[in-house]
Amino acid sequence: ILLLMISMLAGMLIAMNIVEEKMDQTVSAINVTPTSRRAFILGKSLTGMVIALVSSIACLLITGFYNVNLGQAALVVFSSTILSLLIGFIQGLNSDDVMEAAGSVKLMFLPMAGSIAGYEFVTGNWQIFFYWSPFYWAYKANDMILSKSVNWPQLVLFIGIILAICGAVYALLAPRIVKGLQ
Repeated sequence: ILLLMISMLAGMLIAMNIVEEKMDQTVSAINVTPTSRRAFILGKSLTGMVIALVSSIACLLITGFYNVNLGQAALVVFSSTILSLLIGFIQGLNSDDVMEAAGSVKLMFLPMAGSIAGYEFVTGNWQIFFYWSPFYWAYKANDMILSKSVNWPQLVLFIGIILAICGAVYALLAPRIVKGLQ
């Protein structure tokens, strides 16, 4: 759960950065600079991504998971952070102040908590109702990594599903992100 929360907090960090940029009116200034919108988005995303990866690895080491495959864990954290960053951008661009952005991003914890509860408490046949959530797949992958029961083909499948869901979300949200940066 902690690894997923760290990736969610990376999205919240992006939302807060975007709101501060809007309040300082530097988002509108990006249109007159040689920096492209994609470079701006990439620069903002890298901050949250690096913080999520470093914090997750540190949490694994602090909590005593020295023997897990840190590469596998980093891949799952990276893939689950992508969705949080996308939603962080949308919330940051649609919010007018920091409190509004924080409240909106906190709503992302509901599907995460529901996905975890579905994985832990729902029997196998009913878990199909949680397949839409990348948090379900990330939690399942993290659980298998920490219990050392995952193999690479399974992990690649889980990461592929997470990235496919994130790609679909990006396809839906990309026009709003571009519009928000104008």
